[in-house]
Amino acid sequence: MIVNEYNKLAPYYDFLARMVFGKRLLRAKLHFLHLLPEHAKICIIGGGTGHVLQQLLKNNPHTQIIYLEKSSKMIALARQKLNQNMLTQVRFVEGDVSNLAEEEKYDVIITNFFLDQFSERRLTILMKSLNSRLQAGGLWLFTDFVLTKRSKNYWWQFPLVKFMFAFFKLTVNIESNKLLEFNLFFQALGLEINNEQYFLKKLLVTRIYKRKSSK
Repeated sequence: MIVNEYNKLAPYYDFLARMVFGKRLLRAKLHFLHLLPEHAKICIIGGGTGHVLQQLLKNNPHTQIIYLEKSSKMIALARQKLNQNMLTQVRFVEGDVSNLAEEEKYDVIITNFFLDQFSERRLTILMKSLNSRLQAGGLWLFTDFVLTKRSKNYWWQFPLVKFMFAFFKLTVNIESNKLLEFNLFFQALGLEINNEQYFLKKLLVTRIYKRKSSK
């Protein structure tokens, strides 16, 4: 069984991200938050240290959020970013997707730099499970790295991505060792791109996928 040891990395995670990418990762994660519906029930999967959580609650003080994160230290850091009123809107869940109630449905699911940890087989199972919890007409906000071999920037993007996977394999024991074609997994679930924005010479992408409404 793969065990991701993000507790070890939690105190340094934000610093390392800023050192390598500046504020680009954060900008990508925040880019479409203003498009999320008011009064939505939102599930953030693998939310890390909570920057998105903080901004999301500032934008929409009426939303309800389930914050799923395997690392107790990441959850502690996320809590520290919130005031008492914000904390009443968030239910923190320590664990993985199996710790979410199967019958619970969400208007929005957010996965930022989370899906890249898994093998193709596990990702298929995971995304199917998450999609079953998304309301008809619901939104899935996805942000992650993408690689395009035809890109003129591939010569520097590929070794950077290779280094990142090696680093996270060594430090937190992630399962995957390469970027998958994430859009194919969303398409297989019948989710359609509603909005899309690239960053860092198209190495980063943030997308809003929409689940079809029931007829």
